[in-house]
Amino acid sequence: MGLEGGRFNLEAELPFAQLDVERDKEVLERSGCFALDVKESENLKYPFEYWCSVIWGYYNDMSYGVDYFQIPTVSGIIWRIKDGWVYCGTLPVEESARAERAKENERRVAPWVEDFGREYKKFIAEIERLAEPLKVTDFSGIEDYKLHSMFWDAIMFYKRAMEIHFIWMYGYLEVYARFIDACKKFLGLERGALEINKAMGGFPNKIMETDEKLFEFSKMAEEAGLKAEFFDRYGDDLECYNALKESTKGRDWLKKFEEFLLEHGWRTERNWGQGEPSWIERPWIPFKYIRMFFGEEEFRPAEVRARLSQERKKAEEDLISRVPEAERELFAKLLKSAQWAGIVEEEHVFYTENLQNAIMRHITYEMGRRMARRGVLDEPTDIYYLLPEEITWRFWCGVSGKDLVRARKEIVKEWKKPTEEFVIGDISKLSEMVTRDPVMRWSVVPVPVVQEELRADLYGTCSAPGVVEGEVCVIPSEKEFDRFVPGSILVAPITTSSWTPLFNSAKAVITDGGGALSHAMIVGREYGIPVVSGTNEATKKLKTGMKVKVDGDVGAVWILEKTKEGD
Repeated sequence: MGLEGGRFNLEAELPFAQLDVERDKEVLERSGCFALDVKESENLKYPFEYWCSVIWGYYNDMSYGVDYFQIPTVSGIIWRIKDGWVYCGTLPVEESARAERAKENERRVAPWVEDFGREYKKFIAEIERLAEPLKVTDFSGIEDYKLHSMFWDAIMFYKRAMEIHFIWMYGYLEVYARFIDACKKFLGLERGALEINKAMGGFPNKIMETDEKLFEFSKMAEEAGLKAEFFDRYGDDLECYNALKESTKGRDWLKKFEEFLLEHGWRTERNWGQGEPSWIERPWIPFKYIRMFFGEEEFRPAEVRARLSQERKKAEEDLISRVPEAERELFAKLLKSAQWAGIVEEEHVFYTENLQNAIMRHITYEMGRRMARRGVLDEPTDIYYLLPEEITWRFWCGVSGKDLVRARKEIVKEWKKPTEEFVIGDISKLSEMVTRDPVMRWSVVPVPVVQEELRADLYGTCSAPGVVEGEVCVIPSEKEFDRFVPGSILVAPITTSSWTPLFNSAKAVITDGGGALSHAMIVGREYGIPVVSGTNEATKKLKTGMKVKVDGDVGAVWILEKTKEGD
């Protein structure tokens, strides 16, 4: 079972995923190098999460997306784990096969260019149909054999959701890349140009809808006197929740809130957090977001959206009018399809990552609870130190997993210590490795655009427009949201849907990771605040209290004033 000398041998447990430079020599040479994926590394904690996300999800299904669209330049994606950090590489298509593959790629992308929304919504319907029987919160009448069947059904649902995730992702990146190429060819505009950004803004999505409803619940709580009577009185969210349940007017508010969670509560705090409770499981988790909205007079995107929509329509007309008349019809279709990129990049997590991880959490936690009751585990969450087949036979046979779990807890303590190993292999091949794959190029591996003439302290991969100055507030993870100072400039490793409510009171956002279609970039634009994402080192160079200038128009950051600790 992968134990040597009482310790967990990760190589034996996840042999295909562990990086071994000697064993991986051939594939490393083909890829050129492996690059550190900060975003996914930061979101993974338990061995079960690594298995679901890297092995069962990304390891298989990013290549599924490549194959689905017959991407002409890349034949597959390689993922490896080293000391808990996730590295990725790309495999090139043989030169002799590229022409035929490119022809097939055009055929498969064509329906998405014609009507992206139609293709996108087909898969939403499929996901909702597959997820419905797995959305169980009351397991009291479910026998062990049914629960175990649900577990493997959840694993298969997880895989299908990941396949759809990458169909969507490669779909919108393919049409977005074609649109950017057309802008460059006909208009001389590069990606990140202000005119292009303006043509992409002003669209709502399901994640933003969730945040807007949380904002509305905060206003309802204020108007009903619940803020003063309960939220202000009880600093602990669980105590606040229990107190609300004991109050008539509190119960009325909670009833509406829990109805909202039936649709919007299938999500965990971390993006891949099967080891953490969902909002459905613990309805008081999103109370912290409601607290963030107290005192806010408006939900910023709702106010900004009208302006962005006007700017978008004007930008659309301007861009199309400048394209040669013979190319306008196709350009207009590319523009409309590319606009879906920002919507789907932000919204797809609602239907895939959030949903699949919350479903997996509910089923595995119930299995862990039963295994702990039988003495197989010490506590329910220990199940996340096991892998699926180990869960199966321990669940049925009752063989103790306590020693294995303890050993794995020790090795997990050693994971993700600070690393400077951002690239493994030939660093001169990084650009080639990244650019052959759309997801790597646009989303996974940030390559900052350095403009020496600006003499800036940080440069981003991409940015959302606007220029501000202010004090930095560095927030390393979701667990430290309560440290964020409203009106300050948010600095984070990356942001995901869990971070979105902070944007409502942030002056600007700077991130280590993120590409042109990253969460921070898209959400910052919709909130009307400057963003510089993909800097690689913002959380290292910037300290809370520093004064900086953020220029989203050029994608750069200047340190204006250091704190005493930063001098």
